[in-house]
Amino acid sequence: MKPKNGPKPDADCYYCKEKGHWKRNCSKYLDLKSGLVKKKKEDCCDPLYLWVITQHLSGLKRAVKEFDTAWHDANANVVGTLDLRKWLFEELLWEHRHLSESFASLELSHSKCQASLPEASFEDLASQLSTLKAEKE
Repeated sequence: MKPKNGPKPDADCYYCKEKGHWKRNCSKYLDLKSGLVKKKKEDCCDPLYLWVITQHLSGLKRAVKEFDTAWHDANANVVGTLDLRKWLFEELLWEHRHLSESFASLELSHSKCQASLPEASFEDLASQLSTLKAEKE
């Protein structure tokens, strides 16, 4: 097994910023960890504390970006839906116009057909029917 090398004399401690030792061997850090010393306000510059804050802020940035992307996607869907509704409405108007023109043409043809039929009363039709029956027999 390879022996571990200790810190070099110019190595900086990430906790107290002094030279010659690492954080895991720092007497101030070990005292704080064991509970002998309470953390002071200046200890908030601990690189681990800063790293945790940085990770938290990065997570918040990602969440904001995801929310922003989702909002833009939802907005695009709403705009797309509105465009589709507009297109469908225009198509329905076009069909309605076409059907109205066809209906008007049909009404005109129907009125021409009715005009070509002779007008007859019920009695005239009944007498014609009885004459046809008599001829048939």
